[in-house]
Amino acid sequence: AQVPDAHTLVHRASGQLVLPVLVPVAGEHLKVVRSQRLSGARLAQVPQLQRAVSAGAGEHAGHVGAPHGRVGAVGVLRVGAQRGAAARHVPHFQLAVVAGAHHAALRHHVPVQPVHLVLVLRPHLQGRRLAHVEQLQAAVARAHHHLRLVLLAPGHVVQAVGGVPAAQLLHQAPGHPQNQKPAVSNDAVVLRGGDGQRVHVEGAPLHGVPVTIKTNIDVSGTPTPNGLPVFKDLIAPDDSPVVRNLRRAGAIVIGRTNTPELSMRATTDNPLHGRTRNPWDEAASPGGSSGGASAAAAAGFGPIHHGNDIGGSLRFPAFTCGLATVKPTLGRIPAFNPSALAERGLMSQLMSVQGAICREVRDVRLATRVMTEGDARDPWWVPVPFDGSPIENPVTVAVTRESHGYPIHADILAGIDRAAEYLSDAGYHVVEVKTPSILSAAQSWFSVLGHELQTLLLPVAQEHGSQTIQDIFAHYARIGDVIDAESYRTGIAERTAMTREWNLFLDQYPLVLSPFLMRPTYPWDYDARGFDACADLFRSAIYSTGVNYLSLPAGVVPIGLIDDLPAGVQLIGRRYREDLILDAMESIEQRVGVLVQRLWERETRD
Repeated sequence: AQVPDAHTLVHRASGQLVLPVLVPVAGEHLKVVRSQRLSGARLAQVPQLQRAVSAGAGEHAGHVGAPHGRVGAVGVLRVGAQRGAAARHVPHFQLAVVAGAHHAALRHHVPVQPVHLVLVLRPHLQGRRLAHVEQLQAAVARAHHHLRLVLLAPGHVVQAVGGVPAAQLLHQAPGHPQNQKPAVSNDAVVLRGGDGQRVHVEGAPLHGVPVTIKTNIDVSGTPTPNGLPVFKDLIAPDDSPVVRNLRRAGAIVIGRTNTPELSMRATTDNPLHGRTRNPWDEAASPGGSSGGASAAAAAGFGPIHHGNDIGGSLRFPAFTCGLATVKPTLGRIPAFNPSALAERGLMSQLMSVQGAICREVRDVRLATRVMTEGDARDPWWVPVPFDGSPIENPVTVAVTRESHGYPIHADILAGIDRAAEYLSDAGYHVVEVKTPSILSAAQSWFSVLGHELQTLLLPVAQEHGSQTIQDIFAHYARIGDVIDAESYRTGIAERTAMTREWNLFLDQYPLVLSPFLMRPTYPWDYDARGFDACADLFRSAIYSTGVNYLSLPAGVVPIGLIDDLPAGVQLIGRRYREDLILDAMESIEQRVGVLVQRLWERETRD
């Protein structure tokens, strides 16, 4: 079975329960942490599960190990067989457990029964492996009557086993009105934070579609730790605009995704939740700072994954995990964290944007369109139509291979050549021209924005962060030669001139095809291997940070594999013309295909 796009989920026929509208416990959304395993202490909280796995999974039960860090009341039991010389544990399916114990980060959490077990099927599950699932289902059905097992098959309906219909299980959730229509209709039930309030949504564009939210923006009633243990109990008083817009559109928040400390690395690892692994190769980085989102997307965990981007935090993960994303224009998607204790610096406000990482471009378009709904809490939001005015065909695409002295990898250049060919075949007018310098903008990211980072974020990292993040901040300061306050003011003025130059260029050439990274996907800890490695990574990424500095929209789409790891190209567009960028990305995707299908096919063969 293949994991469908969000459109397929939205238009699933009436009478089926679209995945996965039934995981609240005491008003809290289920948090499924794919990479972690349920520890012995947590497993003891659910003795029914122990008996069920012992009786039903038998020789297929695999092993249960301790997770990296605390999972709280939520854990994942990975069930499958060992394989390979290194005994790599690859589960055929996994079981997410919401135990009846207090979640460490939710002081108001009230334990309830029954215990809900959610079985998440891997996308490639088929044939003999389904028999393992059936054995476990039968065992759970014979287990304690307080046990509820819910089957989540990506792209399929949700079904409850053990004699409890899914609709009935949904009615049993806290705060669910008894006269509410069953969730087996085309309508969606949207969970509204920790109080269990529900809103009935009819005809919503994302009704019933599962989404994940990065742990650096607010989801009401849940923590916003931003990768720091000190903030693990920072409970959001309300939803951020992105979460509010997704929920109003009918989406179901099924989990939170990992981010590095302060969301300021190009990989994803932190002392609170540990390291996020790239599904393509555990030694490779999943990207950062939205690496949890990209890993979830590549693993088949729902079609839409929220992220944000101040220097490449949507596009790094899309590149390294073979996914699609668009970094929108400043003001396109509203942003605000109700839990924030202070406003961000000016340059951070001008560069940071919200967005989505998806397996398919059309899901990026759908999610981005939904996220753009206005919110009065963000003064930067601009009420611009998502679909801009038609422009004269053929649309001109400027191609740049300018490396500004970096030794660009030959396969990256070959990928740009293929993308240019695909766009030409699709009817675009593709020309190779000299663009305004991206290098000066990228250098200013480190020097001008670096002034803010050193002034506002570095003290937080020094007081509450690990030695690793403190070293990373020191590397950033050396890369950019951080300026003083007077030069900071001058830098802001010079940014206007840079942006004007690029606006004039894009007025003539509506799209620019460029490298994103000028090197292949990198090891997971590459930026922490010393200054030279960190500097190399970001010198290869001048087309990332430079675009952020100019507040221009840009998308990354896969172009193929380099040494069996994903690689992509970037399309830069006019302000507020994300629609043109997405059109071009779809033309490339039509030729490359959905890259993660190759990952799933490889796992199926293995």
